Amino acid sequence: MILLRASEVRQLLHNKFVVILGDSVHRAVYKDLVLLLQKDCLLTPKQLKVKGELNFERDELLDGGQRGPMHNGLDYREVREFRSDHHLVRFYFLTRVYSEYLQTILEELQSGEHAPDLVVMNSCLWDVSRYGSDFWWSYLENLENLFQRLGQVLPESCLLVWNTAMPVGKVVTGGFLPPQRQQTDTLKSTVVEANFYSATEARKHNFDVLDLHFYFRHASENLHWDGVHWNGRVHRCLSQLLLAHVADAWGVELPQRRPRGVSPPLSGWSQTPNLRDRISLLLPRLECNGTILAHRNLRLLGSSNSPPSASRVAGITGSSHSPASASQVAGTVGTCHHTWLIFVFLVETGFCHVGQAGLELLTSGDPPASASQSAMIIGVSHHAGPYQRAHKSGMLLLELWRIGGRTRLQLQTEQHAEACTVKCSSRSTASTNQQS
Repeated sequence: MILLRASEVRQLLHNKFVVILGDSVHRAVYKDLVLLLQKDCLLTPKQLKVKGELNFERDELLDGGQRGPMHNGLDYREVREFRSDHHLVRFYFLTRVYSEYLQTILEELQSGEHAPDLVVMNSCLWDVSRYGSDFWWSYLENLENLFQRLGQVLPESCLLVWNTAMPVGKVVTGGFLPPQRQQTDTLKSTVVEANFYSATEARKHNFDVLDLHFYFRHASENLHWDGVHWNGRVHRCLSQLLLAHVADAWGVELPQRRPRGVSPPLSGWSQTPNLRDRISLLLPRLECNGTILAHRNLRLLGSSNSPPSASRVAGITGSSHSPASASQVAGTVGTCHHTWLIFVFLVETGFCHVGQAGLELLTSGDPPASASQSAMIIGVSHHAGPYQRAHKSGMLLLELWRIGGRTRLQLQTEQHAEACTVKCSSRSTASTNQQS
């Protein structure tokens, strides 16, 4: 991952109006972006903790916060703005994904002097914890209303990025929770389900999705003791992910350099990531344009040659061209670890059904005509949205596995892998006997 410097961030967002909407986590997203526009340093714990202050790094509190009574109620307001000669960044604190207050914000943006170029948004934790026992129905209805309204208000040139909610700890003691919801582990699984529904709705309306929950699911050592907030290293990593996604959507080529003398933001983000990390880095590119792009150093285990590009590996692109053949999908046919590795690759990116079919392809006698025909890949096109149907079920299953639980598909997967091992071993033995 390329770490953008402050000068490069200023160039990327030159003459851009950026709007960030969300809760206290996204207030920190706003603060880190404001800081990164000015200097190369991380947010301090004090800067992350303080809320509603009159000034932060040359920004201004426009409304709410310390200008009024400070509280954790549903009607808490905080509007901040950073303005320079060539940059404008504004933050609105939200306690609900769609409300009369949000409609007022959208009307203000629509009639304002400057139209937004980039809108970054999330609302989840307050929605699922502060609005009664029937919060699911209201949350789903509000999501639909939100994205419909955004499509009407935002100009076509505006890029909207919906961030999934960050992971929460097993024990949550955030100040936004009512006393009866303190120290409960049900919020953890609720956030996963809410992320699934919100991301699905966003993609249905052709908005970009950045799956922050997926990226930071193994970064719990950087989680604050309250189980909700994160340290400055995570927020800088988040900013870099967001800016890389924006640059890709705008067609801006990032500098091709390898950072020297700069430690990675997180211990798991090394300059030479393992296979799992490399696969994980594919997701923003997938969600932006629907095409799978491989890491240039990705190699299959047991192979001395570089594999084909990931679009050939998966046999799926956002275009109407014919997909890759099954031999391209496999990379090398007839090797057992190749078969299992490709299944892992597809599962990590959400294509559970494709991975299962891939096992059947590589253990069959005759290669099929094409990967898409044999794997029965459907619903992936320019009109369907970025791997919309294939990804949504796979990601939910993956998250449920990580929380705990064992599904029928997981058991089928293990059976396929075992069968593959037996078949490969039998064929190898038969081939040896024939030669002898």
